[in-house]
Amino acid sequence: MALIMCPECGKDVSDKAHVCPNCGFPIAMEKNAKIETNLSREDLIQIASSEIERKQFNEAIKSLSMIMDPDAEVFELLADAYFCDGEELHCDFDKSIEYYQKAIDYLKCSQVISIELMCLYLKIGFAYSTRARDVFDMEMAVSFAARVAEIDSENEQAKANLASVYWQYCQKMLNRELEVYDLDLAKEYLDIATEYATSSEEILSAIAESYSNLSYAYSKHENRKPDLSDEMECSQKALSLAPNDKDYKKSLKLIYNLNAMNYFVGNGVEVDLLKSKHYFKKTLEFDKNNQEIIRRIILINNYLGIVCCPRCGSENVKHKSTPKKQRNQSFSYSITRTIANIVSDSLTNAQKSETIEDFYVCEDCGFEVRQ
Repeated sequence: MALIMCPECGKDVSDKAHVCPNCGFPIAMEKNAKIETNLSREDLIQIASSEIERKQFNEAIKSLSMIMDPDAEVFELLADAYFCDGEELHCDFDKSIEYYQKAIDYLKCSQVISIELMCLYLKIGFAYSTRARDVFDMEMAVSFAARVAEIDSENEQAKANLASVYWQYCQKMLNRELEVYDLDLAKEYLDIATEYATSSEEILSAIAESYSNLSYAYSKHENRKPDLSDEMECSQKALSLAPNDKDYKKSLKLIYNLNAMNYFVGNGVEVDLLKSKHYFKKTLEFDKNNQEIIRRIILINNYLGIVCCPRCGSENVKHKSTPKKQRNQSFSYSITRTIANIVSDSLTNAQKSETIEDFYVCEDCGFEVRQ
């Protein structure tokens, strides 16, 4: 007695059975149909492959079920057919994963790491991530993607695939599609995804958007940090991956300004004028002519006794000095004053001195600050 696969439910049944004990499918009739077809194994595989390409997945499953003693190739095609291109309405994820695993086990018996095995790792990982009902699915997806990256560490596509899986993990967590909602873990996975996605602009763009979404999630979290460090870090990373994105710039600017005001007035944190000034300056990087921010920086500098430019708030000022100009006097007064100075110098043998005027010049805007 041999075991064959039921074409309806995919379970193993005896080749002597008249009907499948699991689903009631008429095994005997199917067996007779196999005999009558007289199609070779290669013919059935070719037919099934064509049916999968035409998205006739049920027909492909029936064709493949006619093959006695299936091998890795047949198991893979069956898995592809049950996966149905990931269409949730028709896809049977459990059976798809089951047959991908059977194909992997079959190839593993040869103890040779082949391209076919790597492709199977990618496929079963994608099936797990697409199903993704819980953390287990995503952990399995990461595991299989990591195996491919380990086997071929120089393969940029394998790295990009691993990055994509980590990104999906984070995205599903942010969308609350998993039972776990851990923003710190999501950030950790995005960091890993960024590390592996260095050569894929498409994935990097998606990761940047996820960083932005994560920043927003931190801002709404009940345990939001008073110094806004988490959302600030995520916004900074989003902008670093997409430096020309106006929305990311605007978001980071708002965070800097909010943090500056918090330290300025002591909202949730202790008043710290130096930190406040630091974040006001970071805000100015996005809006250099914002006079309101400049006035606040000048106010802080004046309070701290720091010389700065009253026009732009810059502390990049240089000290200079020059002889102080005398006021215009009448000619007779000037002659009288000159004679008096000569007589005084000759009597006291003193050196002639000049009145010096100190002032500062802003190196950034050229504005002069007179004492």
